[in-house]
Amino acid sequence: MTVRWFAQIAPGPSRIIVAGLISVLAAGCSKASPPPEPPPVERTQPSGDTAGTVTGKAVNSSPDSRAIVVLEPRAAGEFPVPADPAVMDQQGLTFIPGLLLVRQGQAVMFRNSEDVLHNVRVGEAGTAQPVFNVATVPGNSYTYKFDRPGFYTVGCDVHETMHADIFVTSAPYAMVADESGAFTFSGVRPGSYTLAMYAGGQRVERPVDVAASRVEVSIGGP
Repeated sequence: MTVRWFAQIAPGPSRIIVAGLISVLAAGCSKASPPPEPPPVERTQPSGDTAGTVTGKAVNSSPDSRAIVVLEPRAAGEFPVPADPAVMDQQGLTFIPGLLLVRQGQAVMFRNSEDVLHNVRVGEAGTAQPVFNVATVPGNSYTYKFDRPGFYTVGCDVHETMHADIFVTSAPYAMVADESGAFTFSGVRPGSYTLAMYAGGQRVERPVDVAASRVEVSIGGP
């Protein structure tokens, strides 16, 4: 089943987009012989001895938030954007997850999994510049691709207590450190990187060279 989306922009300053869903069923046909060869396996990162592990601790000066840690390649290279969409759900009058990490150009599905009408209002953090505002009817979703890195705020005008954040990055390796600040990136291509930490509204960075199978590093702190 192939899923296609259509959207209608209503007039007026609010620019609410009512999203609808079209499902198209494609019937397959069988061939007697020979069977088709399987498609090549797409690898987004190296495996085996060519891949390394970067592990360490992000020292976060803001105890009320967890640090976001990213590895940014310093040399040009191909790091394919994930084909599967990232998902932010609306369930129990809550955005799940409350913080979503997304690759630049990756599709993001905003899904309504309950029988309550919601909307999704997204804006750029800091500037409050609106990005889009869509209605998500029960059981449906809306898909969007962010073309600019940065932080974005998410809200629901129908339920003003619903809030979430999205971090869009061009880096192929990104994660949220655990409560102790620990992080681990596995399957990292050898090369030179900038290790960056986002915490408390600040960005801290340091260079990291991945040449061995395992690299330990810390970032942040006094």
